[in-house]
Amino acid sequence: MLSLSRSAGLLPGLLGVLFLSLVLGATAGPTRPWAQARSWAIQLESLDLEALAQSPADLLVTEYSLDGTARSRFTREQVQALQRKPDGGRRLLLAWVPVGLAARHRFYWSPDHVEGNPPWVGPEVPGWDGLYRVRYWDPEWIGTLVGSPESWVDQIMEAGFDGVVLDPADACAHFGDQGWRTAEEDMVALIGEVARHTRTGPGGSDFGVFVWRADTLINSPDFLRVATGIIQDGTWYGLEEPGAPTPPGVTETLEAQGRLARLAGVLVLSLDYTEDPDQIRQARTRAQASGFLEYAAPEGLDRLPSTR
Repeated sequence: MLSLSRSAGLLPGLLGVLFLSLVLGATAGPTRPWAQARSWAIQLESLDLEALAQSPADLLVTEYSLDGTARSRFTREQVQALQRKPDGGRRLLLAWVPVGLAARHRFYWSPDHVEGNPPWVGPEVPGWDGLYRVRYWDPEWIGTLVGSPESWVDQIMEAGFDGVVLDPADACAHFGDQGWRTAEEDMVALIGEVARHTRTGPGGSDFGVFVWRADTLINSPDFLRVATGIIQDGTWYGLEEPGAPTPPGVTETLEAQGRLARLAGVLVLSLDYTEDPDQIRQARTRAQASGFLEYAAPEGLDRLPSTR
C-alpha cells in the first residue's frame, strides 16, 4: 500500500462538533444494517472467492474483480455469494476504488496515456511502476468513476455491491503541497458526487460511501454529511512498518479524528498491520473504547488471517 503522510490539522471546537452531530443525527438511518456491523475484514490481493466467503466478518472490503481488471470483474452471482456469511447471515460487501491514483492495468487506461494526456493523468509515483497521481477534480476522471454504465462505480452497483471504499491515497496533501488551493474541497466534492449519483440511482439511498484515510477531510461538514464510514490504518500498529507501534502523536491525531467521525454518526473501521496476538488484543481494546471496529492484517492485504 502507498504510504500516506499524516497531518494533524485542527479539529473543530467541541461545541461545533456537538452541534454538527445533532444536525446529522436528525437524518434518517439506512436500511442496510451498517450500524449493526460488529466485525470487518479486508483483502485486496491474491483473491480466492471461496476463502473470502468463509470469513465470519459482518463487513468485507475487497476488489471488484479477481485481478483488478474489468475483464475479471465479479458477476452478480459471485457478489451474492460473498454477501452470505457461513452462518447464513447477510454480509455487507464493499469494493475498493482508488480515486487519487491511476494504474496501467485498470480498464480506463490506454497505451497512449502519459502525464497530462488526458489531463487527469498526473505524474508517476516514484518507486511504483505504472502508478500515477490523478487530478481528481477533472470532469473526465469523474466521468470515469460515475455517470454511465461503463463507469467504475456504476459497474460496481450493477454487480450488486453494498458500497464503495474511495481511496484518496494522499492526493489532497500532494496537490495541496503543489499549490492547488482547493485540493481538499475538490476531494469532498468528488466524494459527494459519488454519494449523490449512487444513492439516487440503483445503489439505493443507503449505498455505502466509505473513505480510506480521510484525515483532515473529517473537518468538513459536507464530508461528514455524506460519508457512511472511514477506514483508518496504522492507528496503533504498522503505520511505518508491520508490527511497529505508531508514533504516539500520530495515534493521538487518528484517535481524535475517528472520535469526531463517530460523533457525526460515521462508522470507523480501524486497520492495523500486525499479526502479533498481544498487539491485536491491545488494538481491539483501544478501538472498542473509542467505538471503532478493529481489524488486524498482514501489510500486503493478500490473505485473511485465521480468526483470533
